Parts: sequence; structure tokens; C-alpha cells
Amino acid sequence: MTKQFLDLEIEQILELFSSNELGARSEVIVFLAALKWISHNYLEREEYIVSVFERIRFPLMSKEEIL
Repeated sequence: MTKQFLDLEIEQILELFSSNELGARSEVIVFLAALKWISHNYLEREEYIVSVFERIRFPLMSKEEIL
């Protein structure tokens, strides 16, 4: 993850993760990026967990990837 990504505001993250043209090879990569973004500043970002995770397309991930 780049510092630029980790410093994005919540509005930018939600827009990015909502995009159908994100270009990630796998939704797992998007999920891991979301985790890193949240954990980068957890105390300030924990309130956004639900909003961010609502943008993750979990149905595109296998059960093994989720676990």
C-alpha cells in the first residue's frame, strides 16, 4: 500500500471501492486494502468499518478466500 492510498479520506475510499472499474485482479485484494486502510488509523476509522465493508463484493470471493 502506498502512503497516498493510506491517507485517502473516507469519501475517496467509498468512491474507489464502489467503482466497477477498480481493476483489481481479485476482490480479496480489495478486502485486504480495506483492512490496511482501516488499520492504518484504526481509532479514527473504526466508525467507517461497516460503510467500507458494504462496498466489498463478498459474493465474488470464495469461501476459502473469506476464511
